[in-house]
Amino acid sequence: MPLSNAQRLIADSPMRFRVACCGRRFGKTHLALRELARFARFPNQRCWYVAPSYRMARQILWKKLKKKLTSINWVKKINETDLTIELVNGSEISLRGADNYDSLRSIVTGK
Repeated sequence: MPLSNAQRLIADSPMRFRVACCGRRFGKTHLALRELARFARFPNQRCWYVAPSYRMARQILWKKLKKKLTSINWVKKINETDLTIELVNGSEISLRGADNYDSLRSIVTGK
């Protein structure tokens, strides 16, 4: 997935947390999708995309994420209710909403 120079600057940052103040049409969703895939490529990882609300997470990223990961044959299982995609390498990508803080509590499993 090609990135613009500004997106590349953010993606290449070695910082653990990156905050970007960007306007409309910058490509924040594209960059987020790429970063989710980049970190989930390692086996048995748990990656989250957190939006202000659960509904916004679904509207913003869910269809694009499913389409992209399916097209590159990374998907093992899709849970539409929980907005979670299990990858063939054992990693998991989930979309969450910050409006329900209980949904941000991680349930520790064997991963």
